[in-house]
Amino acid sequence: MKNLPAKIKQNFIVLGNWEKAKQAIALCKNIDEVKAIRDKAEALRAYAKQSDESLEMQNQCAEIKIRAERRGGELLKDTARDQGETDKTIRSHDVTLSPPPKLEELGISKNQSHRWQQIADVPNKKFEIHISTILKKKDTELTTRSVLNLAKSLKREKARKENASIVETNICEKPKLNYYQTIVIDPPWDISEMGDNEPFARSEPTYASMTIEQIINEHIEQYAANNCHLYLWTINRMIFIPEQIIKAWGFRYVTMLTWCKETIGMGNYYRNNTEHVIFCIRGKQALLRNDVGTWFVAPRGTGGHSSKPQEFYKLIESCSPGPRLDYFARNERIGWDVYGGEL
Repeated sequence: MKNLPAKIKQNFIVLGNWEKAKQAIALCKNIDEVKAIRDKAEALRAYAKQSDESLEMQNQCAEIKIRAERRGGELLKDTARDQGETDKTIRSHDVTLSPPPKLEELGISKNQSHRWQQIADVPNKKFEIHISTILKKKDTELTTRSVLNLAKSLKREKARKENASIVETNICEKPKLNYYQTIVIDPPWDISEMGDNEPFARSEPTYASMTIEQIINEHIEQYAANNCHLYLWTINRMIFIPEQIIKAWGFRYVTMLTWCKETIGMGNYYRNNTEHVIFCIRGKQALLRNDVGTWFVAPRGTGGHSSKPQEFYKLIESCSPGPRLDYFARNERIGWDVYGGEL
């Protein structure tokens, strides 16, 4: 720190007693106290980086900053719980209580509040392991983003386990063999097979996924009539994979439909707002109409991530004959047989 101005150096010395700084954060009772520590730590981290101080010094400042943000998230969550109890009291009794301060009054943005509460959601053991793991490395910068990625990863993992539990406990009647003239299937693709384990982790699904081999082993061909249309959903990351699945099921490729979404989607690089449907045929089966193009615009379905638009099913009903099967379906559909673990 020999090149630092005296005032900055003194701040480093004051904040440099890391254990006392941690204790001070734990004792914070309001957002103002948290912000005072957080803002000073961030200012020092930025100055240390600009002054080419060691990464160790930068990370020590970053650790204090992140711990302060975590404490802020805990206080904000407590405030939200208190507000819930206050609302109940007001509904139960005719009393006048002072409302909790708004975010702008606390001097933080809605985005900051959300991020801090996400950090607070990380279990303490996993949080401490994450911090200590990065601090032990010589060439890795400790950032708020890395903790947020951990929080999101843990949330997705919890959702996947809950989804897998639902699938395991649901009993669904198997489709009829050699029966359907139209089959729609939306496989739960496992993008890790594409080497897509990126640090941003935005594209990880919240449901149990399947490998390519597992998808092939669903043997969709056994449900198809001699003449059958197959609509196989795929994502941009897996655009070259369906060919081997189609061949394994005894279908031939015809064309590809593209769903243009109205909102931006996930993606580690470009954010995907298109999905594709591989249209295939077994035997000979003409479309019911010949005035349909290969792309359509529609809002996302109501079932959250990965849910498909109702407009797609209306389109298929107008183009491909019944009986129809929706495989890996999430809900019942009039005029269709459905099969899936989440029904």
